[in-house]
Amino acid sequence: NSKNSGLQSQNDLLMGQNNALKSSLDACLSNSGKSSTNIDKLVGEINASNKYIKQLISTNSKNDSLNLALSNKLKRSLDNIADQDVDVKVLKGVVMISLSDKMLYQTGKFEVLPAAQEVLGKVAKVINDYDTYSVLIEGNTDNATLNSTSVPRDNWDLSALRGTAVAKVLQTQFGVNPNRIT
Repeated sequence: NSKNSGLQSQNDLLMGQNNALKSSLDACLSNSGKSSTNIDKLVGEINASNKYIKQLISTNSKNDSLNLALSNKLKRSLDNIADQDVDVKVLKGVVMISLSDKMLYQTGKFEVLPAAQEVLGKVAKVINDYDTYSVLIEGNTDNATLNSTSVPRDNWDLSALRGTAVAKVLQTQFGVNPNRIT
């Protein structure tokens, strides 16, 4: 999730600062004219940076563990669904659930098929259990080219309408808080 990437950015920044402080400390140690007060101050700053870095790493590890637990729970709840229709994985700290378009929609259509309700219900249960996580829904299109004067006019419209249709099902039929969905 975005927390992990933010923590990673902070971690990278602090590592750079830590290296800069170490370089400054080395320069101070090589210059015999500097007082030990500056060295003590730099050592204190380095120790504080190291402590913060360790805290960030620990938080990042905790988030990774939570994401893995969420991923495993999703996989267990969806284990009776055909493997080619559902894919659950963790990428860059984000739990990704991919549902095949043939399971969700008819070709060129955006209405969610009744057969997909069971899968969306299971996904919604896990989403509701992990109520601090945000939910990002991305629509997709199929390989049927659309060029119409009615809705959907083209594949861009189809993709947006499909994402919206899934979001509405999760909200209206399974009680997923709409404030969590983007």
